[in-house]
Amino acid sequence: YNPSVPPETVTKRIYVSSGTDIAMTDQIVVVYRNSNAKDIDMKNLIDDIFFTQFDTREMKNNVVGCFNRVMQKVCTTSVEGYKDWGDLLKTDSGAHAKQEFLGDYLSFANYIDKATITIDEIVNFSVNDELTAAIDTPEKIAITMRIPALSGQIEASARVWIKQIEKVITQYTQLRRENEFVGPMIEMEYWRKQLARFTSILKFTNTLTCNHYVNFIRKIKSRFFKVWMLQDEQVTNSRNECVDNVKFLYSLEKYCEPLYRCDPTKIPDHLPGLLNAIRMVCTTSRYYNNTASVTAMLVKVSNQMIIRCRTYINCDGRKTVWNQKKVDILHKIKVCLDLYFKYYQCFKQIQKNMEAAGEQPFDCSETYVFGKFETFKQRLEKIVDVLEITIRYSILQSSTIEGIDEFGDLFNNLYKTISSKKYDTLNHRQEMFDNDYKEFKTAVAKAEWDLEEFVGNSLEKMVTVDNVIRLLKRFEKLDLECLHLDERYLEALEMFQDEIEELRDHYNEERQKPDLPRNIPPVCGRIMWIRQLYSRMEEPMDVFKERTKVMKHRKAQKCIQLY
Repeated sequence: YNPSVPPETVTKRIYVSSGTDIAMTDQIVVVYRNSNAKDIDMKNLIDDIFFTQFDTREMKNNVVGCFNRVMQKVCTTSVEGYKDWGDLLKTDSGAHAKQEFLGDYLSFANYIDKATITIDEIVNFSVNDELTAAIDTPEKIAITMRIPALSGQIEASARVWIKQIEKVITQYTQLRRENEFVGPMIEMEYWRKQLARFTSILKFTNTLTCNHYVNFIRKIKSRFFKVWMLQDEQVTNSRNECVDNVKFLYSLEKYCEPLYRCDPTKIPDHLPGLLNAIRMVCTTSRYYNNTASVTAMLVKVSNQMIIRCRTYINCDGRKTVWNQKKVDILHKIKVCLDLYFKYYQCFKQIQKNMEAAGEQPFDCSETYVFGKFETFKQRLEKIVDVLEITIRYSILQSSTIEGIDEFGDLFNNLYKTISSKKYDTLNHRQEMFDNDYKEFKTAVAKAEWDLEEFVGNSLEKMVTVDNVIRLLKRFEKLDLECLHLDERYLEALEMFQDEIEELRDHYNEERQKPDLPRNIPPVCGRIMWIRQLYSRMEEPMDVFKERTKVMKHRKAQKCIQLY
């Protein structure tokens, strides 16, 4: 106490506290140590004690916000940028422990960040202390009621509070507008935020100050009193709903975390537990067992799996589908498609289990739940098609068939064109890739047609069946369906039929006196002559016999009979 200091002067004081018994305001210094295993002494004081300072006034007295800012600027930046993990990364268990730690820390950091936003959005009611002092006793209320101007000010203050509460209720009942790519944790954050807002309202309405105002507007028979009572009931019911939903959604949190930590190769193992947990919430919750809530949760589960698939394929945004090895991308996409099918199968199995147990199955549209994932699956299948086409026709660049290298360059240029686009190919909501894919398929179809014509033109240059078959064998090694080699073999078979007829005519003309080699007995010479003619028919026919479809064709029957 200092008598020279005027009584109205605000005196600043320093409080030493654990932070649980008094509100922390203004400037705060946090004193902490990493371990309490040893007592503090003067020798280790400097090395053992740490300090952190922040000013709550910079964050509107939001202490959690101050703590969050320190975490984001210091801790999170250091943890994410840390590279020297020592021997931890030398073993699989150590690498797993590192990932678990990072997952736990980032989950906690995200929780603190969302809690900061939640606290910033709680409802604050301004109170006029002078007006409150005029109605804090029955005697003062009686006096104030006879002063119209003062009564009007008090009623106006109550009306401001009513408008604040009305705004919260209106926002709560409105249709939620959320980003289309949000996971199930957003559902928990939403209800936690609503719980904080309604709790802050009830906390204020239960204060003595608020009761004075309500009592006053009741006695003056204000028209706002009925509105206040109606709002009070709505706020109470809404808070009860939020409490119930938050309680049950927190039980889902441990089942949802794998959707944020694991890649698509491991997520399927956690799907049965997650869907069974959602089933439990639907059957036991008082408020959350409705179609809209269940559908919203399942849609967010689908969204998060799409997000994980995208980060898995593009290496967390560091690469694209085009600048990675094609084999690796095809494997990753196969994993993601497998995740989709397992998710759908698990959903259907849970539905059957609920029916068998006499429970009401999830009453939600499969189109709404799986629609985005189905669209994403179709996008992945198109990417797979582009990659497989490129891989399939890359053999043309290594083929030694004259003139075919031009087609190898053509298919390679088609791939370069579609892979050089700057948009995100994995964003299935963007239609640019769909348009480019149509152009790609049109160009591929034309190139395949031209390649088939090239095969036909090349075969037309061959004058004998043997040469045609040798060239067809070379084309056959390319293993390209677009060449339609069965049709070419059928044409070769018709050509072979003409050669058989020529051989028949030659045989009939020469059989009485064939041209035999010198110094060979006539019988042996005739046998050699016959075998030579037969081999000219047998060798091509052995090749044709391998083409079952060709041999069964009606055009081949005459040739077979002639043979």
